[in-house]
Amino acid sequence: MFSSSYLDRNILCVDALDVNALPMGRKTRLLVGLVHDGLGRALRIPVIAVRGTRPGPVFGITAALHGNELNGIPVVHRLVDSINPETLRGTLVAVPVLNIPGLVRHEREFRDSTDLNHIMPGVPDGNESQVYAHRLTSRIVGSFNYLADLHTASFGRINTLYVRADLDEPTTARMAKLQRPAIILHNPPRDHTLRGWASAEGAPAITVEIGDPGVFQPKKVRRTIAGLRALLSQMKMLPRRSQPKPPPPPLLCETSRWIYTDRGGLLRVLPELGEQIEEQALIAQQFDIFGDLVREYRAPYAGVIIGKSVDPVSPTGARIVHLGRLAKPGRFPNAEAAG
Repeated sequence: MFSSSYLDRNILCVDALDVNALPMGRKTRLLVGLVHDGLGRALRIPVIAVRGTRPGPVFGITAALHGNELNGIPVVHRLVDSINPETLRGTLVAVPVLNIPGLVRHEREFRDSTDLNHIMPGVPDGNESQVYAHRLTSRIVGSFNYLADLHTASFGRINTLYVRADLDEPTTARMAKLQRPAIILHNPPRDHTLRGWASAEGAPAITVEIGDPGVFQPKKVRRTIAGLRALLSQMKMLPRRSQPKPPPPPLLCETSRWIYTDRGGLLRVLPELGEQIEEQALIAQQFDIFGDLVREYRAPYAGVIIGKSVDPVSPTGARIVHLGRLAKPGRFPNAEAAG
């Protein structure tokens, strides 16, 4: 049952998300309590739940687990606004921001400098970030049957619109393909990520990387919303409607890796996002503070540029490009056949 009280605009304060207690055929705004600060003030997570008039799965969409990754927030807002609860089957649970302290501080990490996406599902009796993560999973995300976790690049880097998913798993392969991103990267979920935890709990999950940090990018937001609606329609949660002409099919990558600098200097990265390059193609030049060229970097294999650095001040070990290795035809039949 709901606890606490109503706030302005009929926002409910609750201790945990209880999907079965939500009114059917309505959108409900909630604030879910997680932890308290040193003055005893509650830190609450905003949740928007749309419960349809017919039973069905619980589909979760989460954003801003890293506080500087903002494109998922307008995706959540606009997607929820577009859905009529009376035509929805099941429940859509959308969380516009998971990392409240990181968001208000304009930082990627939690306020104790911990990356929340490295400690899932947290610890019930640990330090602040561990307890925060544990209550995120136990009080909110644990209710989901499916998950789309929305991210972007971090400071100093930019990304294509791409999806991380386990392409050997039919459900997540189909979820990824229906998003119609530029690139799909085969990336089995890792322990201690939100996607990894949800998958281990039996909720198929994908990570959608929506461009660049610290900004709203309307084109990428619109394309992500279209993909999520296509996914919900395919799951028969939303009625089908006419779709605009889809973008070209995504490139499928079997693996990827970041290429790093081996010395310091001012970096100029040459390829564009989404560009396919050959092995030994020139990918970056590095200059010293006097403007002299001191190092050139070349691609160790042929592939596609998934992400790249845009920070010219690059010490030893700085990122240059995120290079995906293209999969051979037939390697991922689930993704190729999906959609």
